[in-house]
Amino acid sequence: MRPLLCFLLFQSVLGWTSSVIKRASLSQLNTPLTQNPPNAPWPTRTTDTSLALGLMDEFNNFLKTRDGDFMKLDESGTAFGPGPLLLVYGIPVGIQDDEIQDMISDGAPEASNKNVKIVRLSEEDSHVLDISMQEALGGLAQGSIEPSATDTQQTFQVPVIFFSGFENDEMLNVYNILGREIWEETFGHASAACAKAVPNAMKKSLRQVLDEISGDHREALSLENKEEEEE
Repeated sequence: MRPLLCFLLFQSVLGWTSSVIKRASLSQLNTPLTQNPPNAPWPTRTTDTSLALGLMDEFNNFLKTRDGDFMKLDESGTAFGPGPLLLVYGIPVGIQDDEIQDMISDGAPEASNKNVKIVRLSEEDSHVLDISMQEALGGLAQGSIEPSATDTQQTFQVPVIFFSGFENDEMLNVYNILGREIWEETFGHASAACAKAVPNAMKKSLRQVLDEISGDHREALSLENKEEEEE
């Protein structure tokens, strides 16, 4: 079994971390968090040393261009923000809320005992996306702000799973489970990004935060695509 991996990096202004599910070639860059269950459907492949080192160089260059935008995962280890609250932005409608609650129960029992609220957001929710993250998270957690009710939400190529009020270990556990479900539901066409609330991001608009998360995730994915082209 190949380990399921996650970048142990968080964007200092929004607590971003990205897992490129099924992309075993990134194993040279990361620390194993957990292992795929038996008979995991994600294909794996090997990478020779020169390609791995080249990818490492590209990744280091990526970090240098974003100097000051990242911090290590353990630097934001404690739970922060209203909640526990789970925002899902652009995930498949076929993944139901009760399924997500089961995933939370499995991966985040402590948060689950506090009654995690799940909020689905789409691009139609301007009244939520265009206010500060502090206002949005607080209002969503308290029920004073609600997203638009729609069954026609678009699935993004990079959906965002956003956590507020979660400890890091439980956040990553849920992300591993839900990220895999999104991958399978979209037949490998969507790779979810993951983030958590941190103090430095609270004054930013929620839309800006989500756009930055998905944009950084795409940049990380492009590193792996470049390596594939060089094979």
